[in-house]
Amino acid sequence: MGALAGVAAGVAAGGRGADGDRDRPGTAVNSRWPTRARVATLQAYFAVLNVVVLATLGLPRHLAVLAAAGTGLAAGVPAGHALATRLPESRTRQLILLLAAAGGVTVAAQALT
Repeated sequence: MGALAGVAAGVAAGGRGADGDRDRPGTAVNSRWPTRARVATLQAYFAVLNVVVLATLGLPRHLAVLAAAGTGLAAGVPAGHALATRLPESRTRQLILLLAAAGGVTVAAQALT
C-alpha cells in the first residue's frame, strides 16, 4: 500500500505543477494574498490531501495518533481564530512559512532515520 500512496502523491504533485505554478499551496503561502484568501486556499488543499491519504493508507493503527490529531484540531481551531484577529498580515505569513519549514524538516528527519 505504501508504494501506491507514493505513486498517487507523485501524480498529484505533478498535476499540481501543470498549471504553470498558479493556484498551488506554495503560491498561496509565498504570495501577497490577503490572509483570508491564503488560509482558505490552504484549508481546501489540506482537506483534500487528508482525504486522499486516509483513502490510500487508511486510519492510523494506534489510538494515540488519532487522539493527538483530535486534540490538535480541537485546540488549533479556536487558537487560530483568536490569532487571526490579533496578528498583522506580515506576521501571519511569517508564521505560515515557519510552520511549513518545520513540517519539511520533520519529514526530512523521519526519512533519514
